[in-house]
Amino acid sequence: MKTVNISTLKAKLSATLKMVRAGDSLVILDRDVPVAELRPYGEKHALTIREPIKKFMLPESGVATGNDPMVYLMRDRNKR
Repeated sequence: MKTVNISTLKAKLSATLKMVRAGDSLVILDRDVPVAELRPYGEKHALTIREPIKKFMLPESGVATGNDPMVYLMRDRNKR
């Protein structure tokens, strides 16, 4: 993957965006430290969502809520 420093990105933004529109992805560096990734809009990334390995357990109450922490959140909000 190509890299670009912030100063170069600022100086050549239009040219850099043309590269991205053409399909290139870039890592933006701040003093040689990666801080962001610039990729074409709508490009899928490698994130996959999977089911949890074990059930969610609230440590402070010991209440098992199944696989969905939203159950506890909604209970808490309904009390208010």
